[in-house]
Order: sequence, then structure tokens, then C-alpha cells
Amino acid sequence: MKQTIKKHEKTLNNCSKIFVGTALIFMYLVMGIPLIMDIPNVISEKYLSVEGEVVEWNFSREDQKKERSIGIIDSKTNQKVNVVVYSYGIHKGEYIEAVYLPYSKYGIVKE
Repeated sequence: MKQTIKKHEKTLNNCSKIFVGTALIFMYLVMGIPLIMDIPNVISEKYLSVEGEVVEWNFSREDQKKERSIGIIDSKTNQKVNVVVYSYGIHKGEYIEAVYLPYSKYGIVKE
């Protein structure tokens, strides 16, 4: 086994570098670009707002304030909006108002 690994060490190293590089590029595209695109909105305080009923929610510990992904049916447009908020437990059927950034979809629940 050691001889096989030693023999193909260079190939294995190259494959692992390609895999890690591809994963980093993917994460940058999915997470980094939307955050960068939201910087002008944060500076100029241009946030989007949604008000409506929660139809999707995070089942994690409700007594802890943490990042939660929720889906809200907008009462004005009747379209579902997915937002990530930092909050205590949110339940299906609750009527809430959230303010969020347009590209990254990160926001807060107005209380």
C-alpha cells in the first residue's frame, strides 16, 4: 500500500489541489460575489423589505439566537422570498417583517 501511494503521490497531490481549488472557486462564486455586490447597498442603506407569513423555517434550537433560513410569502406580491436572519426560533405561520440585503439575502427580523 505504501509503495502504491509513494508511486502515485504526485498524481494524488495534483488531484487534491484541483479538488480544493475547484471547491474554493465555487464557494467564492456562491458566497463571496453576492456579499461584495451588497457592499454599495450597505453603504447607501438600501435594503429590501418583506412582510408576510413564514412558510419555511429552520428547525434548530429555538432558545438560541442563531442564523436561520426562512421562507416568507410576501403579502404585497404573493411571492416566496428566502431570507437568512439571525434570530430566535421562528415558526411556520408567523407573520413577520424582515429587512434584508438584495444579493446575499442576509437580513434581520423587525420586532
